Amino acid sequence: MDCVPSAAPAPIIRRAEGRDSAALTALYQSLVPDNPRIRVLPERVERLRADPASVLLVAAVDGEARGTVFVTLCADVMYGERPYAVLENFVVAPSARGQGLGSRLLEHAEALCREHACTKMMLLSAMHRADAHRLFERRGFRGDLSRGFKKYLGKG
Repeated sequence: MDCVPSAAPAPIIRRAEGRDSAALTALYQSLVPDNPRIRVLPERVERLRADPASVLLVAAVDGEARGTVFVTLCADVMYGERPYAVLENFVVAPSARGQGLGSRLLEHAEALCREHACTKMMLLSAMHRADAHRLFERRGFRGDLSRGFKKYLGKG
């Protein structure tokens, strides 16, 4: 009997739940490994679930969050009632990269933004994340249109 390798299970893209807090903490620590202040509180994740302008998505494989992106729908005055979106803390577990999880997360985020008639989606990415940048460009993001700036406030 021939052994045929089974395909990797398809990820389920869903809103994060409090029970995902440990997996989210691990994902964020892989994104920013030298930051000891990272900790995801289950109650904070649950409060975000109730906020219609904040959508914390996870790509779950076998029930465990293996990737995530946080989408904030931002009110704007420039285009009537249409918001814009900021995507933050996009990360796929190192062991799960190259399997399409990032693309699926970004597809889902874009569908959400289109449902809300967003004018644009914006994200920032650390300069050294070249693989992520290629993914963003394949998904239609342009890195040559704007320049991002950050100013961190305190150590809270």
